Amino acid sequence: MVGLAIGLLAIFLRNADLTRVWGAMRAARTDLLALSLALAMATYFVRAERWQYLLHPLGPTRFWVAFRTTVIGFAASFVLPARAGEVLRPYLLAKEENLSPTAAFATIIVERILDLVTVLMLLALFFLFFTGDTATHAPGLFRTVAVGGLGAAPVGLGVLAAMFVMAGHPERLHALLLKAERVLPARIAHTVAGFGRTFAEGLAVVRRPSRLLIAANPSLQRASAEIGDTLFLTVRTGNDTLCVDRRIGVYPIQVLSIEVGARRPLGVSSAGVAILAAMPAQDARKIVAANEKRFEAYQTDVATVMSQITDARRRGYNMREIGLVQGTKSISTWIKTPDGQPAAAITVSAVRTRLGPRREQEVAEILLREARIIEQVIRG
Repeated sequence: MVGLAIGLLAIFLRNADLTRVWGAMRAARTDLLALSLALAMATYFVRAERWQYLLHPLGPTRFWVAFRTTVIGFAASFVLPARAGEVLRPYLLAKEENLSPTAAFATIIVERILDLVTVLMLLALFFLFFTGDTATHAPGLFRTVAVGGLGAAPVGLGVLAAMFVMAGHPERLHALLLKAERVLPARIAHTVAGFGRTFAEGLAVVRRPSRLLIAANPSLQRASAEIGDTLFLTVRTGNDTLCVDRRIGVYPIQVLSIEVGARRPLGVSSAGVAILAAMPAQDARKIVAANEKRFEAYQTDVATVMSQITDARRRGYNMREIGLVQGTKSISTWIKTPDGQPAAAITVSAVRTRLGPRREQEVAEILLREARIIEQVIRG
């Protein structure tokens, strides 16, 4: 990388008058140069923070990884054609953070659309308050800018609306792209469809589980009152699970194994296994394989997770004999979206003596009942 930088610098300066360049540098105000450098660095920090927020639904990321790959990407865009750095930085981050490169690239598209919307808003403010004599002294320029803004506005809004649709229904996009089999070989069509689905899942930042939380609230209250033990509502975000709600029951001993906001790889928790069990087998295997390295930190492995998924499918719900806390037991049921894809799970965690064979079946039936009610509410 250092050698490349030196080589590029030599190319840029090969026809420059170095004496005049040095004179201009000496004449420059160092305070303003330092300020401009500080502001430039600050923009990279802000961009990295914003990108990390957009990446959040896909899985955990570290700020310094996002910052470093952002700087590398923008540097590459300066020297490579077609802003290739915008493709390079999501690839580098996805490789280091074990995320899908396609889904990570989708967040770059979201970034650019947000930038476009911001520019259009600033342009609108200019037309409303700061035009001054521009329209009189430069009518051609004014008209060009106005027409360009009016043309870009519907395009930006249209793309933003399309992202919301794709984010909410990645499976529908997958099914639509599969129709390419009519004109393309089946293998290529399936590759394109898989790319489209993964890309749509990368737009997860434009959807939030608020609708699910509203729909699940009455069910969580009823189940908590009937069961008496701790209930958790967990949603899928990329290859992870995210706890979004927790209800403490009335039984004196409660199992508070997971905090709201806790994120774990799919397959580690009882809820994660339940969500995987409700997926098509091929999709579940891909996610488990992608999370293999992360399983080591939770003392599990691919074979164990796949065995648990098989048991959950056979049973119709997941039952974890040993919960995340020693001496506890968990039962989870999945919740599907209107298009049949598992999006969340309800889990009961209790001390083992509270979930014997007879009560296990009773609790499972309550959770299954409430999961179906939530699905009906979501379906509208």
